[in-house]
This record gives sequence, C-alpha cells and structure tokens, in this order.
Amino acid sequence: MPRYAIQTEEGYVIVDVESGDLAFQHVVIGERSAIEEYGHATMLNHSTGETVKVFVEAVKATREFAIRLLRE
Repeated sequence: MPRYAIQTEEGYVIVDVESGDLAFQHVVIGERSAIEEYGHATMLNHSTGETVKVFVEAVKATREFAIRLLRE
C-alpha cells in the first residue's frame, strides 16, 4: 500500500492508501475526527474529486517522525 504524509494544522497524519489515489500536493478533505484516530477513514481528494480510503497509521506526527515513517 502506498504511504503518504498529510500535513495538517497540528502536524502530519501518516496514512496507507487502501483505495483511490493521492499524489504530492493534492488537497484532501475529511472529517476532523477521522484523521485524529488510528484506523480506517474516508477522505475526498479535492484535487481530483475522487474518494480515497485510507488507514491512519500516525496522527499529529512531527516532520522528522513523518519522514521516518515514510521510509519504513
């Protein structure tokens, strides 16, 4: 599964994409509660209009921690 870091006001959310597509600089919109907890979440890729299903691996991560998770 592709893994992405999504920048939020409170840090980074690390997600594994289960279905749909994300790319660098895409804007995604989701329920705030969905990305504040670990587990499955559904978001709208505002850049493409496509629904994206993800598994949230980390929330409120620092930039350094997000980079480390992306390399794993």
